[in-house]
Amino acid sequence: MLTYSSSSEEFLEIAKENEVFSGVLEAGKMFVRNREEILEYEARERYKMDMATIKADGIAEGRAEGKLDALLATAKNLLKMGLSKDQVKQATNLPDKELAKLL
Repeated sequence: MLTYSSSSEEFLEIAKENEVFSGVLEAGKMFVRNREEILEYEARERYKMDMATIKADGIAEGRAEGKLDALLATAKNLLKMGLSKDQVKQATNLPDKELAKLL
C-alpha cells in the first residue's frame, strides 16, 4: 500500500508494473522539470478558452443580425401590403429607428 511517506523507489517500482501510473509520473516529471513548459501550457489553454469565447460571441452576434434582417424584411413586406407604420411596429416590435430606414 502506498502512503504519503512511501519512497520514490516504491513509486518507480509500481510505475514499472502499471502503465497508467507510469504515465502519470512521466507527466508530472515533465511539468516539474521546466517552469517555462508550465507557463507555455497555461498560455495555450488560455488561448483556447479565449478563442472559444470569441467564437461563441461571434455566433451570438451573427444570430442577432440575422434576426434583425428577417424582421426588417418582414416589415418591408408588411409596408408593401399597405399596413401603417404603427401596425408594422406592433407586428415586428422593431424600434422607430429601424422602421425609419425602411420609409
